[in-house]
Amino acid sequence: MTSPKQRIKEMGRVSVSTFSTVAIIAVTVVSVIMFSDGLVPSNYKTLHFMLNYDAEFLKRGLVGEIFSLLGFSPWGAAPGVFTLMVLLLLSGLYVLGAYALLRQRGHPVLALMLIALWASPAALPHLAADFGRFDALLILLLGVWAGCSCALPAKLSLLLLAIVGCVSLLIHEITLLVTMPIGLVLWLIRYDKPLISFSTLAFGVIISLVFTLVWIFGNGDILTPESLTELISKNYGIGDYSIKLMLLVLFGDLSENVTYSARQAAYYDPVHQHLKFLAIMSGFILIQGTMVATAIRRLPRHSWSAIMACLTPLALYPFGFDYFRWLSFVLINMTVLSIWIMLHYPKIMDAIIANCEGWRKFIIAQIFLFLVVGALGVFTSFALRQAPLVTLIVP
Repeated sequence: MTSPKQRIKEMGRVSVSTFSTVAIIAVTVVSVIMFSDGLVPSNYKTLHFMLNYDAEFLKRGLVGEIFSLLGFSPWGAAPGVFTLMVLLLLSGLYVLGAYALLRQRGHPVLALMLIALWASPAALPHLAADFGRFDALLILLLGVWAGCSCALPAKLSLLLLAIVGCVSLLIHEITLLVTMPIGLVLWLIRYDKPLISFSTLAFGVIISLVFTLVWIFGNGDILTPESLTELISKNYGIGDYSIKLMLLVLFGDLSENVTYSARQAAYYDPVHQHLKFLAIMSGFILIQGTMVATAIRRLPRHSWSAIMACLTPLALYPFGFDYFRWLSFVLINMTVLSIWIMLHYPKIMDAIIANCEGWRKFIIAQIFLFLVVGALGVFTSFALRQAPLVTLIVP
């Protein structure tokens, strides 16, 4: 029989969990309504749903192939509905993770941190604003693996991660740098395994082979730039700019991207955008940096691999112009790492809560930041003139 004191403590945990769940759902709803541009992907993102394996194997073609097999048209409402479902499922998965943490430690500061991490302009608001891209799907697949692995032995969990990695690479080749490194580190931490072992080498070989397959054979061969342009413009009426971007995806030369990225350092606007990012996101970087530093300091065996896994998306800087998309992945990886460690090491969770105990007002201010500055962009950091509260005040 539980004592009155235990019942009061349990009621406190339930109320904190309920508050956190409602707040996370509210952030999701507000972000989707405010930033997703009416749940309609751009022409360029819609074209990704057109890619499939009907004529030949193409990179980023798995989602389009599934659409084709199910009889869904990429030119109707299906891409928007699909992306919305992915965002909602990702939100539900985050709610489950937050609930599991708060069941262990129903602390108000922990609840505030979990809400802030979800409301970060680089987290759900960014994914909602970049509506129609496959990034949220890659994160969702990693989250599904994480949820399943909690009940699996080490080798079976790593095999499942390899399967998820292969599927994710067929969805988008950036998986190699944005979700697989952090996924492997989560596995190492969960089972306390060394970075170099027969199992991890086998995992690396499988992921590398699939990536090589996608990279070498995923570019258009049967489809030529001329035939693809004619197909899109004749049948679907997509504008020339969207066609140009899609041709760059399938037929582009990476050396041109590297040259362009190198030149950006000499221009004012890219530097200004990055300084704006640092100024606005400094609070979140401080919170997440404190959480990660507190956690990995207590896991010295995995500290360097964890840091590198969080930062690997930055390796995409020379190859793509989506600079703030890569920074978003860095911060999302830090969030995933922190939550994973807290789930499996309650004492580390206590240390993180203790370090952030005096930051309540600061964390609350960060929660509402996305309403002031808007979502983190892709090519530019923040369009402050289009921020939600600004548009209400300034016509």
